[in-house]
Formats: sequence, C-alpha cells, structure tokens
Amino acid sequence: MREKIQKIVLAAPVVYLLIGLEILIMISPFAAYFYSVYGPFLRLIDSAPATRWLAEFFLPHFVFVDSLFSKILGVLQLTAFFSGMFLFFYAAAPLYYCKFRKLGVATRGVYDRVRHPQYLGLGIAGFGLLLYWPRFFILITFITMLFIYYLLAKNEELRMMGSQPEAYGEYRSRVPMFFPGEPGGRLFKRVFDRIGSKGLALVLLYCLVLFVSVGAGLLLRRYTSGAVAIGSVSGLCTISVLPRPDFSDADLIQSVTANRAVAERVASGEVTLAYVMPSDFFLMALVTDLERYYPPDFDRPAEGSTLDRFFKIFLNYTKMQMGLYPEHHPLKRIIFVSVKDADGRLLRGRDVFRIGARRYPVFHVDLNAQSGEIASIQDLQPRHKWGTMPMPVF
Repeated sequence: MREKIQKIVLAAPVVYLLIGLEILIMISPFAAYFYSVYGPFLRLIDSAPATRWLAEFFLPHFVFVDSLFSKILGVLQLTAFFSGMFLFFYAAAPLYYCKFRKLGVATRGVYDRVRHPQYLGLGIAGFGLLLYWPRFFILITFITMLFIYYLLAKNEELRMMGSQPEAYGEYRSRVPMFFPGEPGGRLFKRVFDRIGSKGLALVLLYCLVLFVSVGAGLLLRRYTSGAVAIGSVSGLCTISVLPRPDFSDADLIQSVTANRAVAERVASGEVTLAYVMPSDFFLMALVTDLERYYPPDFDRPAEGSTLDRFFKIFLNYTKMQMGLYPEHHPLKRIIFVSVKDADGRLLRGRDVFRIGARRYPVFHVDLNAQSGEIASIQDLQPRHKWGTMPMPVF
C-alpha cells in the first residue's frame, strides 16, 4: 500500500507538468491524443455550474493590456520559469557527482544553502508555467504539487536519516529545507502548533492555502478583465487583442459594418462581440479554426520544430505582455463571434467575460487598414482549433 501511495505521489508532478505544458502540447503532433484524455475532463468540469470556473483563466491570455501590471507579469513568468529550470539542472550536478563518487550526503554548492534545491527549482518553474497558462484547475494542481514536493522531501530525509543518521543529521540541523531562515516552517509552527497531529495540521494548511489562492485568482480575474478596453460599435462589443491605436479605432469597425454583406450578418442579432487582431496573430486558434494569414508580399516566418514553436510563442507572448509589440503587416482580421452563457442566452458588454461564457465564431472579415478595402468575408464553423475545449475569453 505504501509503495502505491509513493507511486501516486511521484506521478503527481508529472501530471502537473503535462497540464502546465498544455500550450506546448496544443501545437504538437500529440494534441489529439492529449485532448482525447484531458479534453473529456475539461468538458466535464465545464458542463456543471458548480465546477465550470475550474476550466476558466484567472489572468489575461488572449487579450494584451498595456499596463504596468501586465509588464510585471510578463517579466515574472519568464524569470520564474527559466530561473527555476536553471536551478533544477544546476542542483543536479553536485547531487549526482556525490552519488557516482559515493561521497555520501551532497553538501556542496547550492546544497550548502538549502537541502532540496531541485524541488525548489521545480516549484519556481511551475509558478512560471502557471502564470503562462493560468487555468483555475492548474492553480489548484500547482498548490497540490507544492505540498507533494514537501512530502517527497520529507520522505527522502527519512531514508537518509536511516542510512546516514550522523552525517545527514548534522547537515539537516544547519541547512534549511527550502528557504534560508525557514520562514514557512516558523509560520506553520506559530499557527498550527496547538494541533497535536502534524498530518491534520498539513491538511488544514493545504485547505487554507487553496482557499486563499482561489480567492486571489478570482480577484485577479475580476481586476484584469476590468482592465480590458472594450468599445461599442453598431451594437457590437469590440475588443482589440493588442493595445494599438490603429487596431482599436472605432472607424475601422464602422467601415466594416457599413458593408452590406457584413451588415446582413450582424443584423441577425446573434453576433455580440468582434475581436480585432492582425491577420497573423499567433493566438488566433484560441477563438477560431482559421489559419493565420500572410499577404503574398509578406515573408512568412519558418515554423521550425514543435519545441522551437513553443519557445517562439512563449517569448512572443511574454514580450507582448511587457509592451513590446512587433510590427505587423497592415491586414487586419476581425472575428465576429456570438457569446452565450451555459443556457444559450446572448451576452453583451462586459458580460462577455462572465465565467462560463461560450464563444461561437460566426464569420470573419479581412481588412486592409491602410486602404480600407475588405479583402475577404468568410463564414466560420462555431468552434476553435481544438473543437469545444474551454479556452480563454480575454
């Protein structure tokens, strides 16, 4: 029984890594297999009012806001992910050197500062992934993973105390577990010292941290969605995915909706929201199954391998959060969507950000922003690239 529990505990970080790297798997050949297992779970929690919020995003991902908070977030996620992974691999060197040379307890380098730098590195990197793909479900999994890392670390220490009690006992007495000064351990003792069972205290702490983290996520979602600039043109809610004046100009939408073919589609009453974006916007697949479009005279960038594409998306996403928007060609794509709640009622204005809101692409217009000429109008299937999987609405 104990071995089974240990296997489950060891598998939990792998599960978090998979769902945390959902964005990487989405652009890989393994997307179909991944979503055949993970997709039904997302659809399940999205189908019930009590659990629908778990699949939602608590930070902006599809729409970029030019704000200090967004820039700090971009720096933080990039720094956390890469510094955490660096610490993980950096800590591996003295650990495996001691194992191969049979030198006993690893106490050199970073192990002279903390006892479990690899778990610390994975936790920091996991935080960066959480900020990059911020579903509430992934937030809960991340918190769970941190507690599992603690249990894994304690289990390793028990085994070390059994095999090398004197050497490891002396090492443990002078080197902190994760952070210098053991701030977490001191706070834990101060708050839960009166509880006789440490196991019960850990369960209570886990529940408390989950409650606070989810509450903070809900507040962040409310704050960041409120910071998204929305407009209203011809009865439509309009959102520019990039905070560029030429993208958000109301005249651009006005000129498009003046076209007879567009006006007839809008007049149906089903269209409630229009996203304005460059026609090569790299996150377009989150709202529609359209391919990115490049004009004939525009050099299309090389796709590269799946890993190359992931890092390009990761870096582009982070740069945009930091306010470093690339120069795009003048062709703009306006995707008109119908936003409804779970009961099929149309949502307008800021209600399009409501938890459980569902987007159904209706049609799109490609427009040359410089000449004002409409290049194409095309009806769309009511799905994004991955079907009906819950995706960020802002």
